[in-house]
Amino acid sequence: MSIRIRIKEIILEIEYLLIITLTISVISQNIRNYLEIYYICLLFVIYHELAHILIATLLNKKLQKILISISGLTAYFKYEYKEKNKKYYIKDIAIFLAGPFSNIIMAMAFKDIKFIYEINMFLAFLNLLPIYPLDGYNILKATLHCMYKNSKFISKISKIISLVFLIVLSIILIIVFLCYRNITSIIFVLYMLLINIRNG
Repeated sequence: MSIRIRIKEIILEIEYLLIITLTISVISQNIRNYLEIYYICLLFVIYHELAHILIATLLNKKLQKILISISGLTAYFKYEYKEKNKKYYIKDIAIFLAGPFSNIIMAMAFKDIKFIYEINMFLAFLNLLPIYPLDGYNILKATLHCMYKNSKFISKISKIISLVFLIVLSIILIIVFLCYRNITSIIFVLYMLLINIRNG
């Protein structure tokens, strides 16, 4: 459920859940304080996604849609109807690596500020995990496409690997929440589970 706005050839989509969360935060100081870390993480997630958009644009991919959601900003590019070969998938790998790499650059630039360093290193590590729809999952699929021709096999093995990593990550983030009362970890787990259930 979201609001859709068309700006020339690009669709801007904003999830209602994010609008509700922001509205509640504006109204309630307590909620705003509770979600403070979440909002800081959200800024770095948006920065991460802008790196994807930059590299994709440099590699001549056309932006089709930008989704602004509770998990940040997600860019969708126009589907290319030409034959997908190794060069195509290598280009995709470069685009998917741009996000985590941008977080590593940010972490190194602010290595003396522990908070910024840790958030960006965490985002880089997290996004390299092969869990749908994270960058690691897309890198895994593109890499498998470079090695194998069987799309059904690639899809099946990718889903299995994604599910195993999602279960392990969910357990870890629930433990983090229980130890540190960090609501961001629970929001992320619930959102990832919802996306994966929706994706089947």
